[in-house]
Amino acid sequence: MSAAAPRLNAWSLHASLLRQPWQARLNRRSWLSLSLVPVLALGVALGLGTAMRLQAGGVLMLGGLVLLVILWHLQVEGLLSQNRYALARLVPGHAQALQLSLLLQGLLVTVAAVLLISLGSSPQLRWLWLCLIVVVMLAWLAREPFGWIAFGLLSPLLGELPRWTLQLAGMPWGVQLLGLGSLVLLLATCAGQGGAWHRWADERQRRLLRTIDALSRGEAAAAVDQGRMGRAVTRCFDWPQRVWRRRVIAGGPRLPMGTRLGVALGTGGAMPALLWLGSCIGVVLGGMMWAQQVTWSLLAQPGRLGLCIGLFSMLAGILSGRLERLWARRREQALMLLLPGCPRGADVAGLEARWRAQALLLWAGLTALALALTHQGGAAGRDFVLFVALLCLPLPWAAQWRARRLHGKPSPWVFGPWPALAGVTGLAAAPLGITAAWSLGAALAVALVAEVLVRRDAGPPLPLPAGRGRRT
Repeated sequence: MSAAAPRLNAWSLHASLLRQPWQARLNRRSWLSLSLVPVLALGVALGLGTAMRLQAGGVLMLGGLVLLVILWHLQVEGLLSQNRYALARLVPGHAQALQLSLLLQGLLVTVAAVLLISLGSSPQLRWLWLCLIVVVMLAWLAREPFGWIAFGLLSPLLGELPRWTLQLAGMPWGVQLLGLGSLVLLLATCAGQGGAWHRWADERQRRLLRTIDALSRGEAAAAVDQGRMGRAVTRCFDWPQRVWRRRVIAGGPRLPMGTRLGVALGTGGAMPALLWLGSCIGVVLGGMMWAQQVTWSLLAQPGRLGLCIGLFSMLAGILSGRLERLWARRREQALMLLLPGCPRGADVAGLEARWRAQALLLWAGLTALALALTHQGGAAGRDFVLFVALLCLPLPWAAQWRARRLHGKPSPWVFGPWPALAGVTGLAAAPLGITAAWSLGAALAVALVAEVLVRRDAGPPLPLPAGRGRRT
C-alpha cells in the first residue's frame, strides 16, 4: 500500500497559499508585468506628487501607498483564484485557511498604510479607519467585478471619506470597536466557505473566464455565459456596432471594400460605439456638474491629468482592440483569400491608410475636447494638454508598424500604458516651460516624419494573410 500523503502544518499550509499565485505567474512567464509594478507606483507617485506640489518625503510616502494598493490587489486576486466551490466542499480546512490568510494580509496592509501616512503627518486614529475601509473596498472590488459600476457612480462621494473617518474617530470606543469588527467581518466574507452564495459566485466567475476566452479568440460570447447583467450591459453599449453592421450588410457590394472588410475582420463600427460611450460619459459629467460635484476649475487644474489619460486611452483602446481582433480572426482571413475580389498586397495598404486617417481624426477630436474641458486652466492648461497630445500622436503609426509585424497575440502592455506615461511625462515636463506653439510645431514634424517612415516601410501590409507574402 502506498504511504499516506504528509499532512501540512499550519505554517506550511499558509506558505503554500501565499506562494501559489506567484508560482502561477512564474509558470505563465508574466514576471515582466510584475516587474513593472514598482515603476508604475513610482510614476503615479511622481505625477500626483507634482500635481499636489509635495516634497520628496511626500512623494515617497505616496509611492509606498500606491505600491501597497497594487500588491494588495494582486494578492487578493491570487487568494480568491484558489477559493473554488469544489475545493471548499472537498478539501477540509482549505476555505478557512484562505479566509485567515486574507484577514492577516489585510490587517498587515492596513498597519503598513497607517505607518506610511503617519510618517508624513501626525499619527491619528482616523488613518486606521481610512486605510481599513480602503482595504475592504479593494478586496470586494476584486471579488465582485460589477462592483466597479457602483464604484464609478458613487465616486463623487469619495471626497467625503476623510470627513466621515474623522467623525468615526470621534465616536465612543464601543461604537468604534463595533464598526472595526464589522469591517473585519466584511473582509472575511470575501472568501466563500462552500455555501450557496459561494457556488453562485464560482459559477459566475467561470462564465466570465469563458467569455474572456471567447473574446480573445475573436468569437462572440455565449449568451448563457454573459448572464442577465452582462447581456444588459453589452446591449447598452454595443448597439451602435450592431446597427452599423446591419447597415453595411444591407448595403452589399455598393459600399467600399474597406467598409465591407470591417465587418469580415471585426474591426468596423468602433467609431459609432465610441461616440455613444462618449455621449454617456458626457451625460454623467453634465449631471455631476449640475449637482456641483464637479466644476470647470476642478477639470482645469487637478483633474486635467486624469482627463487627458481617460480621453487618449480611448484612442489607445481602439488601436489595441483592432490588433487583438486581427490576430484572433487570422483563420477567417485565410478563408477570405478564396473569395473573388479579396484585396491583396498593395490594395491592403489603402485600408491601412484609411485606418491611420480615422485614428488621426479621433486624436484631433480628443485633443480639441480636452482643450475645451480644461479651458479655465489658461496657458498652463493648454501647454499641458497639447504636450500630452503630442506624446500620444505617434500611436496610429505605431499601431500600423505593430500590425505589419504581428506574429503572436498582441499584449495589452504595448499601447495600454501609453496615455498614462504621456500624462506623467507631461507633469514632469511642466517646469520646463514647453509652450503650446512648440507642441503644435513638434506634432506637425512628428506626423510628417512618421508618415514618411511608414510609406518607406518594406514590410508586407496586414491584416490579411494575402499581404504577408507580397511586397508593396
